[in-house]
Amino acid sequence: MAKLILKTGRKAGLEYSVADGLILGRKLEAPVHVNDVKASREHAKVIAEGPRFHLVDLNSTNGTFVNDNRVSRVLLSHGDQVRIGRTVFEFHDPAAATAAPPPATKTAAPPKIDLGGAPPKQINVKLQPGKKRVPRRKR
Repeated sequence: MAKLILKTGRKAGLEYSVADGLILGRKLEAPVHVNDVKASREHAKVIAEGPRFHLVDLNSTNGTFVNDNRVSRVLLSHGDQVRIGRTVFEFHDPAAATAAPPPATKTAAPPKIDLGGAPPKQINVKLQPGKKRVPRRKR
């Protein structure tokens, strides 16, 4: 049986059985309550597709991360680290650990975009004596 194991916080080691439609979030009624200020009330959802499980971000403000990669939807594999805010869970699925990996699919490379024209010209700025240059904020 697949499960999420809480790896951080005072309740580390707590296990949640994974089922289709399982919601992870900050609201108290969530089946997997995430006590983290960076978590949305309904942050992410587990979706079952046959014997495999997907994790779907529910348009959360701060994002859902699997193995330190921000995801919107991802197929969970045995041992994956799921992070919501500072809260970390580990996905365990003994069936997936022993099953053969799915066949690799080839994805097309993103198209190259040619904006045309010459690169932007350099702009020279002359400062008047006694004037200080104000540094720009980084974006």
